[in-house]
Amino acid sequence: NYITEIFVYPNHKHFQTIDCSLYSQDGSRLICSVENTKDFVVADGTIEIEDSAFGESSIKSLTLPASIRTIDEEELDYCLNLKDIYIPTLAMQQLNEDFVKNIKRKFTLHIISD
Repeated sequence: NYITEIFVYPNHKHFQTIDCSLYSQDGSRLICSVENTKDFVVADGTIEIEDSAFGESSIKSLTLPASIRTIDEEELDYCLNLKDIYIPTLAMQQLNEDFVKNIKRKFTLHIISD
């Protein structure tokens, strides 16, 4: 992913930007992140992180919201600098139980209170 900025015109029917990243208009899906973010915080209310949303991003830490339900663990394998994942207890319980076991890289998992 080599996108450095994303702009969506106001009142767009399908998309919006939150913290310079592309989300569905209702905010339920993270579609694409920007390359220049080292510590990425997925917006509250996001339910799904789409395939290739991070690409080969240089993020070092990822914070997931309690609302998250779907994330492809293979997606995070391409984030070569990812060292820390922060996830609320509720989200950890609702994601596929194999989510963290299937990530094929070393990282520190931080389970935080909701």
